[in-house]
Amino acid sequence: MGTCQPCPHGFHLRQDGAQNPLQIPTGAASPAHTASTCARDDAQPCPHGFHLRQGRCSDVDECEEGTLCPHGLCENTPGSFRCDCARGFRVGPDGSSCHDVNECLEGEFCFPHGECLNTHGSFRCLCAPGYQTSADGTSCLDVDECQGGSLCAGGRCLNTEGSFECRCPAGFRSDPSQERCHDVDECQEYGASGLCGTQRCHNIPGSFRCQPQCQPGFHTGNDGECVDIDECSNGTLCGPHAACHNLPGSFQCACDPGYETPPHGHHCLDVDECETLRGVCGSERCENVEGSFLCLCRDSSHEFDPVTGRCGPPASLPETPGPRTPELGSCFSRACGVVAPNVTHRQCCCTLGWAWGTHCPPPRGCPAPARSQEPRDP
Repeated sequence: MGTCQPCPHGFHLRQDGAQNPLQIPTGAASPAHTASTCARDDAQPCPHGFHLRQGRCSDVDECEEGTLCPHGLCENTPGSFRCDCARGFRVGPDGSSCHDVNECLEGEFCFPHGECLNTHGSFRCLCAPGYQTSADGTSCLDVDECQGGSLCAGGRCLNTEGSFECRCPAGFRSDPSQERCHDVDECQEYGASGLCGTQRCHNIPGSFRCQPQCQPGFHTGNDGECVDIDECSNGTLCGPHAACHNLPGSFQCACDPGYETPPHGHHCLDVDECETLRGVCGSERCENVEGSFLCLCRDSSHEFDPVTGRCGPPASLPETPGPRTPELGSCFSRACGVVAPNVTHRQCCCTLGWAWGTHCPPPRGCPAPARSQEPRDP
């Protein structure tokens, strides 16, 4: 083996053993080493991305620093490195960092039922009413409102793109909230005269019915039929001296004895028996009272006898120990009004009284007019 001669001035022995040809300056003596073992003093010992280690050029691991490729993974390569960016990021112009990708500018995401909103490393959809974001958040899907079963009660719910419709039966319409179908009142909406002319328009579920007008004394019931009006229900129509009897389409006042219905009106008025029954007291004085009349004697100790039509001493009574005076009480009409106070039973019952006593009710009733036996005072 021959010995190596030193390299010429301006050259040094290569240590990597590279076989690249070298240029020797003009006029220099031929070196003892071959051109493949000497290199210029001003040449870099290793290429970019390599460094000299133990006489050899070794690759530099740029990823060891940990500052490269944020939002990505740094992968070393011979003499360099590469950034593998995470989803939603892209390698920047410098090649050493990952930048957010604005997906909303690069595609029609969320279209046509939503708006794309860029986020750091991704994006999300703002969906229109009636739509919801898909599971991966990249699109807007129609919401089937009919699935809940709470809409269009009484009808049929039909899902549409972004909304729904209520299909109600004929004669029904959905309310503004579309929760249920309500009956349409055709009589009110279209006018009774326009639908039924001179007849009554009665609304029924889903339709309407034309009916004749109710006669006086009747009113329209819930089912549209004419129902009799009970005029006696208020209890004041005939006044205090009569009983009210309801009749189909009308009513009747049954006046108490001593009262009569006036030609115009329903309240019963007192009958003046002293005027209408002339001579009822014979030659004695007749005094009209509410609901009846009294025959009064000039002598207060006398009593009126309806048989003779005269006043006279009271009928003799069987002798009883001690003095006995006739019992006095009030005379009542059939309506339980006081005809006269402080009269005897005979005086009361012989002057068209209805009952006699000290209380009402129950007072002592008077005998029937056809009874032959005259009542006597106790």
